[in-house]
Amino acid sequence: MEILQLSIYYISAEKKSWSESRKDCQGRGADLVIINSSEEQDFVEVWRRNQGVWIGANDRDSEGTWKWVDGTAVIKSFWNPGEPNNVGDEDCAASGYYPVWLLG
Repeated sequence: MEILQLSIYYISAEKKSWSESRKDCQGRGADLVIINSSEEQDFVEVWRRNQGVWIGANDRDSEGTWKWVDGTAVIKSFWNPGEPNNVGDEDCAASGYYPVWLLG
């Protein structure tokens, strides 16, 4: 577990889909991370070392309208250049191998 500004972060070693990961978080009384600042993005970057981690951004309800799992709009974003692009009908975001967001 990691802590940043009164938030607690759980990093699972198990590989799961976005939906499975969210269900796991919810079973722990939490949810996937919502990143609203450069500081939090940097923090997430540190613990995702060489592996992708799911974050709480998705456009499952309306293609191209990205929202966080709490229903708020994704305003501050760290998309990889060219993303989001919906290649392969992607609907969920991950912080990947680079300090930017990718689709999954």
